[in-house]
Amino acid sequence: MEKDKMILGNDVGNTFMAVFLRFRDQFLISKKGFHLGLLLLLSAPTYADDLLERTNSNLDYLRQQVINQPEKGLIDIPASERVIGELSQVLDGYELELHDQILLRTVRALSLKNINMLRLNSLQKVDLAQAELAIADIDFVSKKSDSVDLLYAAGHISMHLLDYPVQAYQYWQQCAESGHAGCMNILAAHRFTGENGLAVDVEQSIYWHQQVYKTGTEYICAGVFSAIALGELAHFYSELDTGGNWTQWLEKRDLLLDDLINKGHDENICQLGVHYARDFVLQHRLSEDNIATLDLAIKLMAEDSEKQVLEVIKQDKELSTVIPYLSSIEYPEEQCSLTLSLLLYAKYDGQQKAVQDLTDYMTSLSMEYCAWEFALIERMQTSGRWH
Repeated sequence: MEKDKMILGNDVGNTFMAVFLRFRDQFLISKKGFHLGLLLLLSAPTYADDLLERTNSNLDYLRQQVINQPEKGLIDIPASERVIGELSQVLDGYELELHDQILLRTVRALSLKNINMLRLNSLQKVDLAQAELAIADIDFVSKKSDSVDLLYAAGHISMHLLDYPVQAYQYWQQCAESGHAGCMNILAAHRFTGENGLAVDVEQSIYWHQQVYKTGTEYICAGVFSAIALGELAHFYSELDTGGNWTQWLEKRDLLLDDLINKGHDENICQLGVHYARDFVLQHRLSEDNIATLDLAIKLMAEDSEKQVLEVIKQDKELSTVIPYLSSIEYPEEQCSLTLSLLLYAKYDGQQKAVQDLTDYMTSLSMEYCAWEFALIERMQTSGRWH
């Protein structure tokens, strides 16, 4: 149930921020960190000071312009590579304190990752040597320090830059076991969908969603989305033990949302319009139609085309007419979610033509964005509430 798909996921930027919050009071290398050799220090103290100042300046540049750059497309790749090259010279040419090695390797790894993710998303050629160097840096750091956030990044480097899913899931498994919400969420979703060749294990999917839910609002919406997933699994597959039924998981979701609002967040912080639409559809199946749920879904939808899709239901029109609106939805994840909701509503309402039309349309959507929905349908058709 991952959202932003600029290859990664919404919390990728938060991974970088978590790493640097950990280093924020020690982001500069101190003079004692350099062992430049007694002769050099005695004969050229100015050079040592200049090198130290230049290295700290390079660290700051990469932090601001590459790692924490809010607009990833604005990264100046040639300039950034020159700065990384200077850091590499320091790493290769001088004996550093372990803390400073960890800092430089962390910055280099995350910088190389961002640069090559930009290349990938811009349809440019990924520099595989740089991606492999980033992995080597992360492996070094992970052996010497607590680096759970870097393991999350290493999974994305392995999956998207090196096309090595087995290694990616090894990193994500490791950081999930250390309690990283992003890694737990990936395993929770992919153990159900079987993406990238990962073996389907529904019990593991439930387990990891439960672990994410237990984080509450610590990671803003992560717990909310896992409560939603567990509720859907409980509704569609009565044989699964998720720790509660659909209604109970909705109540748990709403308690987390109330907590977020009480902490000052906007009511639509988790962008749940499509999920309230699913709520309405499942209420319809149970003959518990609640127009207030549908109105809330319409209110929280970001796009006019999404609102128009739900107005078709509200106005009791033929559901086949929604397909042009579905096709114009900008975000493919929401397109997938709404399409499945409309397909289920058509089934529950006995609109056979709409069922066929929406089924045909659903099959035209990308597995990359619809993996959760396709997995729900496949399992429903064999062991769940499809009919």
